[in-house]
Amino acid sequence: MSHYYLRNNIEATNIAIKTKPRDYYLKNKNFVSQTNGLLCKLIAYNITVLINIIYELNIDYKLTNIP
Repeated sequence: MSHYYLRNNIEATNIAIKTKPRDYYLKNKNFVSQTNGLLCKLIAYNITVLINIIYELNIDYKLTNIP
C-alpha cells in the first residue's frame, strides 16, 4: 500500500510542475536548454511551495542570519 502513496505523491508533483507556470511543454529544441528549462521549472515550483508553507504555518523567518 505504501507503494501506491509514493506513486500518488510523484504523480501529483509531476502534474503540479507541469501546470503551475502554465507552460506545459518545454519549447526549446536543444537538449541542454530543455534541461535548463526543466530545472528552472523545478526551482520555481519549490519556491512557490516554500512560500505557501511559510504563509500557511505563519513561520517567522529572517534572511539576515545567512552567512
